[in-house]
Amino acid sequence: MADIDLKTETPDTTLPKTGFVFGADSQSAASPSVYTVQSLATTLLGSSTLTGETVSTSSPVIDAAQEWGDSGVTFTGLKFNAGGSSDANSASGSLLMDLQVGGTSRLSVDKAGSIIWVGNSGRISSSAINGGISYGGVNNINAIAFYSTSGGYSPSFSVANDCRIGFSSTINGFAAMDTILTRRAAANLRLGAADAGTVVPQFLSVQGGSGTDIAGQPFTIDGSQGTGTGAGGSIIFRVAPAAPTSNGVQNALSTALTINADRSTTFASVVNFGGNTQINSSGTYQAGGTGTPSCALASTGLFISSAEAVKWSSTASWNGSLDLFLLRDAANTLALRNGAAAQAFNLYGTYTSSTSYERLAFTYTASNDYVIRVEKGSAAGSNRSLTVETYGNATSTFESETLKLKNDGRFAWSSSSASRGSVDTAIHRIDAGIVGIRGSSSSTGAALSLIEQTAPAAPAANGVRIYAEDDGAGKTRLMARFATGAAVQIAIEP
Repeated sequence: MADIDLKTETPDTTLPKTGFVFGADSQSAASPSVYTVQSLATTLLGSSTLTGETVSTSSPVIDAAQEWGDSGVTFTGLKFNAGGSSDANSASGSLLMDLQVGGTSRLSVDKAGSIIWVGNSGRISSSAINGGISYGGVNNINAIAFYSTSGGYSPSFSVANDCRIGFSSTINGFAAMDTILTRRAAANLRLGAADAGTVVPQFLSVQGGSGTDIAGQPFTIDGSQGTGTGAGGSIIFRVAPAAPTSNGVQNALSTALTINADRSTTFASVVNFGGNTQINSSGTYQAGGTGTPSCALASTGLFISSAEAVKWSSTASWNGSLDLFLLRDAANTLALRNGAAAQAFNLYGTYTSSTSYERLAFTYTASNDYVIRVEKGSAAGSNRSLTVETYGNATSTFESETLKLKNDGRFAWSSSSASRGSVDTAIHRIDAGIVGIRGSSSSTGAALSLIEQTAPAAPAANGVRIYAEDDGAGKTRLMARFATGAAVQIAIEP
């Protein structure tokens, strides 16, 4: 049989598209051999285009089968090699495979090995992937989205324990990754740099569909939800403080902040507000540096530097007009001051409203007087007394314009310019209706000294007034004047 170059032969177009008929020596041989389009095109013709006829039942253009019979042999089912200098002599977008529908690419593999899916609006449907995707080479996939036509959670994407989900700043594959998501341990994901030896800050942010920032959009982190009346889980923030030794062992994580299910917040140590950190007019924090903290909140209290103050606004907004300041004047000295503006402090016994209350006011008046005053509301509240106590015992009480002393209380004077000097003179209660004058003790006498004066007016009925006056001859005399106006001499200077 003579060799026939099938590439130069003209097929019989009256035959079906699924096959060509050739005889043993020519197309008109009595016993023809049938070659399918697939075998002719791929094995004999080297054609790049296979076109089948329009069919109403499934009839694959290529339907190949081969049985592998030796477990010691590594077989290849389908193979295409762009050999020689094909890589250098082809554009970067050249494809090793391109599967299309209606002339539109659905699945292709470029010459670098990247797999490109285009379909279902850029997604891979749950029906399109029945098992999983296995990654075994250095390729890059620009985007993969999994969705379910029923809206449920059936689709899943499984990554092996030692694999990573990586993000690249370019389209050059994993070699250019700068952010990865990997499994650290059970129920523990880590966001970090691709290179284990590289320190790269990582961020999570809210962005628009085009990758641009959108003002006013919240970023929400949800704790686990409880069932029924049960509380949900806390949100815990952990950091790794410096290791106690420089032995190269990774330092342990420690809880820094916990947002509890009851919405309370627990701080592990201190919350610092840096010296250059401020709150701007829009109510957001601005970090201007890493200066010494001017304010720190710890489990042991609120700490404020000597140059700072606790300030209150005159409006419901924190950044309204400020008019009340609490500051440190000196060591162990608390101050309530605001420049030249007079300040007041109110201590309430009861408070219902701005017109219903009882309080003790410490004020500075317009007449430049410092006043301690018991006050009540204009609509409700009772007049209360003001009591002074020492060692837990009431010593004096101001009540209804009256100063009351306890039964052994006294007005006393010191023998020195200091109020805490030794007492040498006192006025005290001796018995009901009797007042006495004494010296340094109850057994020490004292005297009452009078200066000459003009005779006072007569007292009320049943009263008498004792006074000293000049007798007209230059001598001082002690007098008593009665309600009738009569004055009687008690004694006269010798």
